Amino acid sequence: MNSCIHAFIDICHHLIKIMQSCFVFFVLCISLVLAIPCIYRLQEGIHLCTFPEGTRSKSGRLLPFKNGAFKMAYKAGAPVVPISIVNSGKVMPPGWMFAMRPSYKNAKIIVHEPVETEGRTEEEVAAEVRRRMIEGLPDYQRPLEQDTA
Repeated sequence: MNSCIHAFIDICHHLIKIMQSCFVFFVLCISLVLAIPCIYRLQEGIHLCTFPEGTRSKSGRLLPFKNGAFKMAYKAGAPVVPISIVNSGKVMPPGWMFAMRPSYKNAKIIVHEPVETEGRTEEEVAAEVRRRMIEGLPDYQRPLEQDTA
């Protein structure tokens, strides 16, 4: 592995320890290396924040989920707290690094009840999280029929 990647991984490990939380974007294969310490941290009761779509939606509709976050929660036996973000594209459009306008009166965050992983498969957890997230979204942000899987 390239020395820059090693340095990045070291920095992420230190941030996880310092912040007592994991904030992981599943974009690069590096995330697989970061998944193992995050599973241990989840087992210790530390919170993990992921965006299961893995990217920003250009249409503003909920996209299909990647399975990495659900795999980690399942392996750690940790609950998943679904969060719906309404109108995030109006505040921070795809491709923007920072919000282009204040979120006050433009966006809303809905925190749903936790989904327990115990006694469920990864697929069942992902489906229940997705169902709850969709419930919190207005019609124009809900996935189209072909995107519901």
